[in-house]
Amino acid sequence: MRAEARPGAGAAADATLFSWLSGGLPWWKALLVVGAFACMIPPWAARMPSNAGLTMATLVGLVLLIPVFVDRSTPRVVHVMALALLLWLALSIATASVNGSDLRWSIFHSVRPLIVVADLAFLVWLLRVPRRWPLAIVAVLLGSCIAGTIGLYSYTVGQPDLWRFAFGPSLSPLIVVVAAIQWHRGRRAWALALLVLIVSVNVAAGLRSVLLQCAVAAAAALVFGIAQRLRFRWPLIATSLGMVLIVLSVIPVYGAVAESGALGRQQQEKWRLQSDVAGGIILGGRPEFTLALNVLPLVPVLGLGFDPTIPANIAEARDARAIQHVMTDIDRVVSRTDPKYPSYVADSSTKLLAYWARPSHGIYLHSGVFQYWLWCGPLVVVPFALVLMAGLMLVGRASRRYGAAGVLGASALLTKFTWDTLFSPLGGGGLALMALIVALLAADTIARKEQPAQQPAADGDFHVGGLVSASHGDGARRGADRATEQS
Repeated sequence: MRAEARPGAGAAADATLFSWLSGGLPWWKALLVVGAFACMIPPWAARMPSNAGLTMATLVGLVLLIPVFVDRSTPRVVHVMALALLLWLALSIATASVNGSDLRWSIFHSVRPLIVVADLAFLVWLLRVPRRWPLAIVAVLLGSCIAGTIGLYSYTVGQPDLWRFAFGPSLSPLIVVVAAIQWHRGRRAWALALLVLIVSVNVAAGLRSVLLQCAVAAAAALVFGIAQRLRFRWPLIATSLGMVLIVLSVIPVYGAVAESGALGRQQQEKWRLQSDVAGGIILGGRPEFTLALNVLPLVPVLGLGFDPTIPANIAEARDARAIQHVMTDIDRVVSRTDPKYPSYVADSSTKLLAYWARPSHGIYLHSGVFQYWLWCGPLVVVPFALVLMAGLMLVGRASRRYGAAGVLGASALLTKFTWDTLFSPLGGGGLALMALIVALLAADTIARKEQPAQQPAADGDFHVGGLVSASHGDGARRGADRATEQS
């Protein structure tokens, strides 16, 4: 079942990575991918690592991904991601054995890369069957709800924040990707509606980081579209400058609104906690980021393996930096104000972060970059910086090929990578996102070298696996869309 070319698609199909993503996925494999995605929701929804649904969902998800990996017609970049996934799981198990951690706890953190792989595989399906994306969304939502319910109530373990831990982190990026595809196909009303929907849901759910990631991607796409419409010579540079101005404008405005209490008490307290930390909002956006800067210089020798020695003078730093709460048992760290947020401790006189110093595991930081820094030394920043550069290159290539739609999708991926590596725990999907960005860029580069030069497309046209659509919503394209849908 091949996608039919639209009328006027005389040029050869684009032979780069993006054409690989648009073909080679039959319907039965698509159902397996959707099933795999649905089975990956319970690990997000499960509150405790001992949840029986956790291990079951992880194993079922791996089994359902096997056909995607072994089928030769699957795009090579999906194979790369499957290999990266298996390698990441193996390293996680090895790390768990070295640390003496519970294997299920390691799996609990390792399933997040599974969602990244499922996002990519689901994107393959969306590009393969462009006229059936509403059915795809319904299938994913339904499967997520069913699997999430199973995960929630296995062993009668409930989750007080469904969107934050279950549906938000996985569905929000998918909806942004779908919006990018619709934007590219000229259905900008649908794209804007999806973006407004996901932003509204995340605002109602409490201004989580998922909202920030989606908002940054949407803002970058809109600014790029405006720069193109105004015929800037270098629209990507104009977009970068525009995003800097937006960030510099939004932070003080948000701070003033949050300080006034208009966004609720939780946001008001969070803003005060962030802005009171030494270094301002940039370092205080996550207090553990500031903690990392304060703790790392005190470690006598960086890179002591998986069990770094806690220096004796850490108590002095704790007193000097108002880091006053140390727990040696991670399972017993409980906030005095809200049990759902065990890493924050607050009372009437102090607002501070509880960090975990476990004798058997060393110092645990809520930042993947700084955790690796603590383990391996400052040179570990180099690969993260290289991946960041690769992500920026990916945004540039996507912008030249797909305009604002490409900026939307690539910016969402890059923003998620940046946030997860800086402000998420070591067990997050940062490594999988690194592999994804590098695989996308490498596969696109290899494809360009392997294939002969293609006839350049007409100005303003974009190619997606033989599907040609004009960059502006002119009448000819709308007529072609209607003819295709009728056929």
